[in-house]
Amino acid sequence: PFRKKMEYELKSISLLDAEANSEVADLLAHTYGFELAIDKLKHNTYTNKGKSLYIGAYKDGKLAGFNAFIQHDFNHQQQVVECYQSCWSATHSEHRGKGIFAAIINEAKRILKARGAAFIFGFPNENSHPIFVKKLGFYEVPLMKVQAPVMAFSLTKHFLLQSIDPAVGIDIADCYTPNELQIIE
Repeated sequence: PFRKKMEYELKSISLLDAEANSEVADLLAHTYGFELAIDKLKHNTYTNKGKSLYIGAYKDGKLAGFNAFIQHDFNHQQQVVECYQSCWSATHSEHRGKGIFAAIINEAKRILKARGAAFIFGFPNENSHPIFVKKLGFYEVPLMKVQAPVMAFSLTKHFLLQSIDPAVGIDIADCYTPNELQIIE
C-alpha cells in the first residue's frame, strides 16, 4: 500500500534538558488545557532505572507531537521482563490527523525492540484506542484488578502474589505482575 512521506522528524527527548522539558510542558498545556509544573512530567515518568523513553515529532524545529513510555519491570514465569507504558500522548491541534501519534508509537516499537523490551502497554482513551487496535496492531488483554495496601517492605510481593483468587482461574505463572522493587523506592 502507498504511504506518504512523514513530514515530521521523530527524535528522542531528554527531560533532563530544560529547553526540551519546557517545550513538552507547553505542548501538554495546549493539548490538555491545563498548566503542568515544569518537572511534573519527569517526576511522573522517570523510574529508578532511568530507562523511560520520550519521543517528540518536530516540524520546522517546533514540537508538534509527544509521547512518553515509562519503563516498568514485570515478573513473568520467575523472570524479570522490561516493559513500557505508553502515556502522556499529545499532538498540537494544528497537526492532528496527520499520523503523528501512530508514527511516534511505531518509532517507540523500533527503539524498544532494540532495547529488548517485552512489550508496550497502555490505557488508551477514546481517541487513541482505535489507533492502537486498528492501525498499530495492539490488542486488548483482560485485566484483573488487585488491590493491595502500600507497604514499603517485602511483604508487598507476598501479599500481591497470594491475593490472586484461585477461583478466577488464572495461573500466577502466566501473569505479569509488577516488580515492587522498582515501584517502591
